[in-house]
Amino acid sequence: MVAAALVLMGVWLALIVNRKGWRWLWISALVMVVLFAIGFLLINPGGPFHEWALQTSLNRVARVLQAESGTGKVRALIWEGGLQMILPHDPIQFPPTTTDPNGHPDAFNVLRPLVGYGPESMYVAYNRFYPPLLGHYESRTASPDRSHNETLDSLIITGLLGFAAYLWLFGSVFTFGLRWLGLLPDDWRRTLFFALLAGGAVVATAIVVPVLDAHFFCLAIPIGMVGGLFIYLIVYCFSIYWEPEAAPKAHPYAILLTGILAALVAHFVEINFGIAIASTRTTFWAFAGVLVVAGLGLIREREERPGEQRAGDKRREARGRERSREAKRQGSKQRKKRRRTTPPPSAKPGLPVWLWPTLAVALVGGFVLGTLAYDFITNAERLSQPLTVIWRALTVLPAQHSRTSYGALMVFAFTWLMGTVVLISEMAKRGSFRERKNDWGLAAILYMLVSLIVGFGFALVLAGRQVSLINAQPQSVEDVIRIADRIAGLLTSYYGFIVFTLLVGGVLLFLGTRRRPRQNGQPWSVITLIVLAVLIGAIAVTTNLHPIQADIIYKQAEQWERDKQWPVAIEHYKHAIELAPKEDFYYLYLGRAYLEYAKTIKDTALRDTVLRETEQVLLQARDINPLNTDHSANLARMYRVWADLTSDAEERQSLIQRSSENYAIATSLSPQNAILWNEWATLYLYAGDFEQAQEKISHSLELDPDFEQTWTVQADIYANQNLITEAIKAYERALEISPRLVDVWLRLGDIYMSENELEKAVEAYEQALELSPKRVQVWRVLGSLYAQLGRLDDAVAALQQALELDPEASSAWDTHRLLAVLYSQLGQRDLALSHAQTALQLAPEDHKAGLQEIITQLQQSK
Repeated sequence: MVAAALVLMGVWLALIVNRKGWRWLWISALVMVVLFAIGFLLINPGGPFHEWALQTSLNRVARVLQAESGTGKVRALIWEGGLQMILPHDPIQFPPTTTDPNGHPDAFNVLRPLVGYGPESMYVAYNRFYPPLLGHYESRTASPDRSHNETLDSLIITGLLGFAAYLWLFGSVFTFGLRWLGLLPDDWRRTLFFALLAGGAVVATAIVVPVLDAHFFCLAIPIGMVGGLFIYLIVYCFSIYWEPEAAPKAHPYAILLTGILAALVAHFVEINFGIAIASTRTTFWAFAGVLVVAGLGLIREREERPGEQRAGDKRREARGRERSREAKRQGSKQRKKRRRTTPPPSAKPGLPVWLWPTLAVALVGGFVLGTLAYDFITNAERLSQPLTVIWRALTVLPAQHSRTSYGALMVFAFTWLMGTVVLISEMAKRGSFRERKNDWGLAAILYMLVSLIVGFGFALVLAGRQVSLINAQPQSVEDVIRIADRIAGLLTSYYGFIVFTLLVGGVLLFLGTRRRPRQNGQPWSVITLIVLAVLIGAIAVTTNLHPIQADIIYKQAEQWERDKQWPVAIEHYKHAIELAPKEDFYYLYLGRAYLEYAKTIKDTALRDTVLRETEQVLLQARDINPLNTDHSANLARMYRVWADLTSDAEERQSLIQRSSENYAIATSLSPQNAILWNEWATLYLYAGDFEQAQEKISHSLELDPDFEQTWTVQADIYANQNLITEAIKAYERALEISPRLVDVWLRLGDIYMSENELEKAVEAYEQALELSPKRVQVWRVLGSLYAQLGRLDDAVAALQQALELDPEASSAWDTHRLLAVLYSQLGQRDLALSHAQTALQLAPEDHKAGLQEIITQLQQSK
């Protein structure tokens, strides 16, 4: 298949280059498109080869049209909420903050359909429109920040005005691309093109919306436009057949333009099924720029002519010659009297014209190699020699048991060698070696040496800094933060590398022009340049460098959190906030770290101080981003934990009230979030207000009747009111939805045991242990139940399992006591006595007398 495709591409290129066989080229291309479209439909849901394709490398393509499950369903649900966002609705209510104690509605709500919500705003504005069903297909704690469809994103972010600009942009790309390729002549076909482009979008929308749903309009519009484009190309193909004189005259960059236009059409399709990220947007604008430059014929090939002087230089030389002739006339007599004349100095051989361009490009090549070094070189093996770090980073995969792999090294080598080939070929094409034809080898060697020195030199700097981090031995929290700064400083090194490349590269390019600097500058212009450079640098550091460094430091706090080193994690988050004080995300994690730290503090006064600090941090987070539901929800959770930790009944009630108020704010921001309603119900259950708890959980069940957590909370409410039958039914409903809920199986077992339904209790505990077999206390309870049911062997096995899992448990003495009793009943007196003696050694003082009595009885029964 690959060979056939290569042959076909070769034939096509031959036809294009020779400008022959245009009709057959069109026909074969259209046939290929139709075949690919048919194959695409055959492997997607509903097609006969769908199941087969799922087992192959085509599995991702085979899920593109999956609308009832997987990512297709996620997109459909996100689009459903997105449609509600762009339609007229009641204004979003901003919650109270320290600067706005009463909150306020969105003042621009009326204009939102026209101007949208702004960039990076969907994450907070979407919460109100979140479909509850979406929680069944992705994390319930996640809020979409993009709709996975550029058409809908343009409406959400920029409104109808931005949507019109988005269509105009891509419509212009298609129009001018076809026009420069000669495929859009100024006759009836141009009118047809615009009619098909707009008509395709309208017709597709008119078909899709009634058949599927209204929110699928965002997919119908781009598909309709691409479909209209395809139909136009078919019509144009046949119009050439009907009108032979209409065959286009090939553009000198036809192959380049065709490739770019195809890439832009593919990008247009891709961003309407996924997210347009920074890299793809950058690629789009780069391609669009090349399309315009090549299409307008602005690309000019210029040959270097060694010895050629610019017009200004020639004029200066002419004036110099005129002055020389005048001087000769004035001093001719004196010169005649001289016996001999001074011979003119011999001309010094000039530097080769290829020198400065080669050095400039070599610097760029070194920058590329240095960038690769920044991406690839890490000291995962904690080595102490920079050269060894570089070699191992490029040839070993530590995550795969230090398996040798030369892939990264090949990337470096290929980049280095191809840079040399491209440089020499382009310089030869421009005539840089016309006078000194054998210099191409020197130019190649110079490029390879300079680029390698620059790139490898930066790699050594990186490796050296990483080695120094390994050797650091922190003695305090301040030392740990300094190490975090040094890790973030690796990015500063790269920024310095960028500045070095720009400055030195600029000097080399200036030297390569062979111009004399003009002396017409003014002092104030130099001062302005310096001020602007400092200002731009400061802005770049504040808006670009510091936010990235803050993120690096924030991520280092995760390891300290996993180790429960909360004070160290707190200092990391504080330092991240110093670098990015307007990032509410860091305040959120700082507040969480404070709260977890407070739980570990025994001193009441210190704990209250930390909790008050937690409160202030979370309030700051909400002040920065009041529409982020997480901040209000975290305040509610914090007050709930604080109420648990306080011993003052009045203060506890006040904290519960503040927690409830913040849950009210959180649910107003995210009214479809069942988790928040469940937490609010649990708060009232904790406070003993069963009526309010039932009201909240009933609303949650209305939102999402198939959420297992909701049924669990409902069962807890019933159980606390001693409504055992209802509680059992609710627990069983939760297990129907999600059978792997260990805690629910345990609660069900506890209820059955309290109702003396031992067989059902045993079944529930067995299910729990099957899912989580390392629960020591459950094995003890199960062993006790087995004993009560007369299943002595099973009881012994369960109790032995409890001892194997944790022989040093505080209840281990009682497990040994039970085993002593069971072995005694089984007639194994020696084992019974051994366990009884062990129980006596481990038991608290108030139980030793009873155990001694058991030992005595066992000894007497021998």
